[in-house]
Amino acid sequence: MSLIRPSPSSIATSAAAGLTGRRRIRVNLMHHAAPTASPLRQGGPGRRSADVAIVVAAAANTASTTPPLVKVCGVTNPADANLAASAGADLVGMIMWPKAKRAVSDEQAREIAANARRGGALPVGVFVDEGAAEIERRCLASGLRAVQLHGDGARAALAELDPEAVPVVVYVLHASDEGEVATPLPAGSDAATTTTTTTTPRVRPLDLENNASSPRRKRGQPTFLLYDGLQGGGGKTFNWQALLSGARPSEAAQRCGAAGGWALAGGLGPANVAKAVLAAHPDVVDVSSGVCGPDGLLKDADKVVAFVKGAKEAAATGAV
Repeated sequence: MSLIRPSPSSIATSAAAGLTGRRRIRVNLMHHAAPTASPLRQGGPGRRSADVAIVVAAAANTASTTPPLVKVCGVTNPADANLAASAGADLVGMIMWPKAKRAVSDEQAREIAANARRGGALPVGVFVDEGAAEIERRCLASGLRAVQLHGDGARAALAELDPEAVPVVVYVLHASDEGEVATPLPAGSDAATTTTTTTTPRVRPLDLENNASSPRRKRGQPTFLLYDGLQGGGGKTFNWQALLSGARPSEAAQRCGAAGGWALAGGLGPANVAKAVLAAHPDVVDVSSGVCGPDGLLKDADKVVAFVKGAKEAAATGAV
C-alpha cells in the first residue's frame, strides 16, 4: 500500500480555490497543539493557526464553491486515523457497535480519537442499538464527544443525550435504492416545509466538539443529518436526484435544527465523489468501504487521498 501524499502546496492551492468569493469570518478559537500532525493539516512546518475560518456558503442544493467536509468512517486503528486526517479528512468515524466487523473497543477508540484530533479531525463514534446511558458511558470511557446514531435504538436515544456530554450528533436516515427515505426525522422536528433560503455556517468540526462555535446543539437536536442506503456500510449508492426532490435534505436539516447541515453516504468512493458533490451539493460526504484495501478493514492510502482531493476540488473547480 503506497503512502505517497500530495504536496502541501497542492492541498493549499485547492483549499484557497474553494474559498474564492466567499465571506470569511475570522474567529479566535481554542488552540489545539498537534506536535505530530502532518504538515498537510498544519499549513506549514512547525506551526498551525488558532484562527479558524468559518465559511458562509449558499444553502445546499445550489451550486457552491465551498468544499464539503469529508468524513472517513469505519476506521479500525490509530494509523488509519492519522492517514485520514493527514489527507485532509474533517471527521474520522469508528464503529462502537460490537457486532460490526469493523467494531473497536473503548481503548482502541481512545487511541483512534487521539490520532484524529492530533491531525485536526473530529473523532465520531458510531452506535446502532445502544441506549442513551450506554452511549454516554462508552463516550466517557473512550474520550469521545461526537456520536453517530445509525440504528433505531440509537436514534431513539437522541432526546436523552446530554448536549454537554455529547455536543455533536450525526443522525442517520436510510434511503431506498430509489432515493425514498425510510426513516422519519427526529421527534419534534418542525412539520412545516421550509421555503426560505438560508445560509449554513461551515465550522471546523473539531471546534463543535469543544462547544467553541454557535449555535450549540440543544437536547433532542442533531448536528448533522446523514443520508445513507438501507444497508449502512454496504457500499451501495442510491438515487441522489430523487432524494433531493423528495426528501429535500437541506430543508430537513433546517427543520430539525441540524446546524451542520446534511451528509451524503452510501457507495461513495474516489471514482464518484466528485459527481456526488456536483450533483447533490451535500455539506458532508462520508466514505467507509469505498477507501478500504483488499481486506475490507484497513484503509488504502491512495484511495483516501484521492477521495478527499476529489471531494474538495470538485466544489472548487466545478469539474469531475
